[in-house]
Amino acid sequence: MHPHRLSLAFGLLALALAVTASRAGADNCRKEYVLPYAEQCTYGYRTLKKDASPANLSAVFNACGRAQNVAVSCVTSSDLRLHAVALGALYQDVAQQAEIALFAQQFAVASALLREKLQILDIVGHDAKRGDPTVAHERAATKTDLADAGAGLCTQTAMSTTSEQSVLAHGRKYAELAALLRRKSGAYAACARRAPTLSKRAYLEYVDLVALEESGRAAQAAGNKRDADATYRDCLANAQRISRYARPPVTTYLIAVSALCSGRMNGRYAVDQPAPLDARDTKGSGPLVLPKR
Repeated sequence: MHPHRLSLAFGLLALALAVTASRAGADNCRKEYVLPYAEQCTYGYRTLKKDASPANLSAVFNACGRAQNVAVSCVTSSDLRLHAVALGALYQDVAQQAEIALFAQQFAVASALLREKLQILDIVGHDAKRGDPTVAHERAATKTDLADAGAGLCTQTAMSTTSEQSVLAHGRKYAELAALLRRKSGAYAACARRAPTLSKRAYLEYVDLVALEESGRAAQAAGNKRDADATYRDCLANAQRISRYARPPVTTYLIAVSALCSGRMNGRYAVDQPAPLDARDTKGSGPLVLPKR
């Protein structure tokens, strides 16, 4: 599956995330639908391995939402067996829906679902046998996913300045562009500190360095060599630090950004290489391209 191809408008705030439905209690319980709807959710979830199209993602996401609504209405049943079945189905429905939202980079919705998952685990923990490590393990894994979603949402917010960058670049307001990109670099660095793993942190710190290198270019284009060189030095120092715990392919990315920062500082690469700052196509946060010699 390819997350960067996806731009889904799930109608996500209309999910009816089961919290409201839970207040309706067992009076609305349709016990005959709990397992069939849960099976539909799971079947759809498995199809995503072969069909990750936006249409299928949306259909499966909605199917899991329907399954949640049915399961949650039976969780408060006085029938202990039905309570256990509904609780297990609800947990599975929410967990799968959260994974879909994470994959589709719908981080705000994923965060809400993961918090709901933690609430369900509180109930499961109350029902579980004393000393059972399963709930603690699931809670720790969910908190890791929640941190990942938080870092993702933070990164999306930091990326939201792209249109402003374009306006400044095409207006040749390079000093303002340099300052904006410096702030953007700082925002990415803050996001990296929220990452749940070193590998994720290293990638987000690389994205920070991409913005930092562009800030140096903008300062250079504005004729402010002192600020540009200071920025490039920061870029080189941070790339060296990150390389201590980065893993492929980020290690390769770091080599490229280091070469660019060093090359611009010593004059090997001109400020408009490999493309002018006001180029219509932007690099994004993928691998940087070194200028051709």
